[in-house]
Amino acid sequence: MIEEKFYDVSYDADRLIQICNATPPEMLEKITPDLLGEWPNTYVFTKAIAEDCIRKSNLQLPICIVRPAIVVPTYKEPLRSWIDNVYGATGIAVGAGVGLIRVANIDKNLKAEIVPADYVINCIIGASYKTSLERQAEIPVYNYVSSPENLITWSQYMHQSERFGILTPTLRCLWVYSLVLTRNKILYTIYAALFHTIPAILMDLGLIVIGKKPQMLNVYKKIHTFAETIAYFGTRSVEFKNNNTQNLYETLSEPDKKLFPFSMSKLDWTDYFKTHCLGFRTYLVKDDLSSIPQAKTRYFRLNLAHKTLKVIGYLIILRLIYALISYLFF
Repeated sequence: MIEEKFYDVSYDADRLIQICNATPPEMLEKITPDLLGEWPNTYVFTKAIAEDCIRKSNLQLPICIVRPAIVVPTYKEPLRSWIDNVYGATGIAVGAGVGLIRVANIDKNLKAEIVPADYVINCIIGASYKTSLERQAEIPVYNYVSSPENLITWSQYMHQSERFGILTPTLRCLWVYSLVLTRNKILYTIYAALFHTIPAILMDLGLIVIGKKPQMLNVYKKIHTFAETIAYFGTRSVEFKNNNTQNLYETLSEPDKKLFPFSMSKLDWTDYFKTHCLGFRTYLVKDDLSSIPQAKTRYFRLNLAHKTLKVIGYLIILRLIYALISYLFF
């Protein structure tokens, strides 16, 4: 259970800075697991260190802490579905959308703690305003998450991304949307080898043959490094409390609730996802909207090729099974 409170850390900021400054980079990399302790990665560890630093600073300033979950494209402001990075859940959806990512180490039944970027900003504005008016003895903490009010699972997230994403495909698609979610690490490793590594090697060999620099294997190495980070959050169920955040929203006036909406209970996920992947296409892939008809034609051809290859694959497997049975029993 992650509550809206501060958590103790093994090192304060000053001590950690001393260690980093006094340790050679290669040695620092080796001792990082020891420094982390029970923290899953440096991302969440350094956030906790920063919070601890603020708590101990004793500055006579109006301060609050807002902890957002996995931030995804905006809902409506400043532009609908705006995004400028491929971190977290966005990276999985974009990678699957262009046909690069075919498998992810994620439990499809677990909740996806995702929150739109503009709702996060609105929550920060509301928390800042309240903090400036009401000086509290303890620094208030606000967990900005989705599951306590409007739960969505990883399966629903990827299904909605596929449902609306294939309506506006990009010209940069390498293959059709076809994503397998598995929580089993062994199965993930096998699938990643079959669907990522082996095709990457074959594509690089093709690039070498035509005189170009191989690059796909390096691309998948980066994808797998990124996948390890998201896998920690995609295979573990964590409960969050967000009573402070819910109470904060209720203190807003009705005009402010309309001007700075951030209650996840009022967000319509289906409406949100209608332009979710269109935002990826526009702001990340940089495909002009005028190319959608051409992209749809190309995606249709890719899908036809995909289905043809699946049929051929099934026929080969059936032929192998028949040959094995014939060898063993006849």
